[in-house]
Amino acid sequence: MTGVELIAPCDSGTAVGGGVPLSVDSGTVLDVVFDAEALRPDTVLRVLDEVLDGGHAYVLPDEGRIRTGTKPAAHTDDDQFWRTLWQMRSSLRMHVMLAPEVIPQSPLLSAEKARAILPASGIQVPAESSWIVMRLDVTRFADTHGVLRETVLEQALHGCVDAGEALHDIASWPTSAMRQDARLNRRLAIQLTGLGDLVELRNIDPCIVETLKNLDELLRWTRSTLHARSHLIAKSAGRLPAIEQSDPSRLLPCAVVREDWRQRWRHTADETAVRHRNLLVLSPWSIFPTRSLADFRYADLLPILLHADACAVQRSVSLSHWNINEFKRFNRRAWAVLQQRCAATLIAEGV
Repeated sequence: MTGVELIAPCDSGTAVGGGVPLSVDSGTVLDVVFDAEALRPDTVLRVLDEVLDGGHAYVLPDEGRIRTGTKPAAHTDDDQFWRTLWQMRSSLRMHVMLAPEVIPQSPLLSAEKARAILPASGIQVPAESSWIVMRLDVTRFADTHGVLRETVLEQALHGCVDAGEALHDIASWPTSAMRQDARLNRRLAIQLTGLGDLVELRNIDPCIVETLKNLDELLRWTRSTLHARSHLIAKSAGRLPAIEQSDPSRLLPCAVVREDWRQRWRHTADETAVRHRNLLVLSPWSIFPTRSLADFRYADLLPILLHADACAVQRSVSLSHWNINEFKRFNRRAWAVLQQRCAATLIAEGV
């Protein structure tokens, strides 16, 4: 698939904090998830350097610490927390976990808590979940003026879903919990990158509404394209096993009521059937052009994160010129947008 980077099948168990016991040998490189209330970020990074030979560190802030507004009384060290992270912004190995949940493609499934990290990709996911990960740079499908070849891009998106479906049939996972997760959920992480680069190619102001509207339309079309392909596969290969297991009629004692619910559930399941629980991954850092320092004006593009099933929080752009207020404001705005996905998720919609 031209323009697509395939990453090896990833499990969320190799990150500390992912709920999987680990034995650490000398020379081991690990990605570490830690609670902001338990450890200082600078302490964690020092341990990574001194004991674990590097790796990335991901801080998991609680809602009170990251929520925009008045600082809670319980967090008297809030300023110090953000100042420490801001002072460490030159390190590309310390990241803030901004996506509280992973969102399903099917309205018959619930959102899941995302407190673990996929190694290498930096995607925030549920503990002991199993993913096939691919990256797709949209600029590979654009001309020098940022005009997309939509037909070719659509073929690449279809290819990602098809390849992920095939890889799930042959991938092996290290624990029984991950094997069970792979069987039930068949998760794909198709990460769209290069969004800021696309805006730069088009030579348009990231602050104007039309720019956000154009990107929003692209992401809406991308999500719809991926969903439609997964729906098509479900028609021939069968819908996602997790959907079958979530049928609430199985627990109803009355046979008449149970049958009525079952018919309604099956109708909705057929209409909304998908083969993969999750598909689209976005990063708040992908809205910045990659060839320059992160221009804070691009923060106005953060609402596109509403289309993400999961979020990649690993940062690669430089924030060396940002002040502490910009740093805090960006992280809080990104968190607020990602939180809105959770509020918009409806379980068994229309049933």
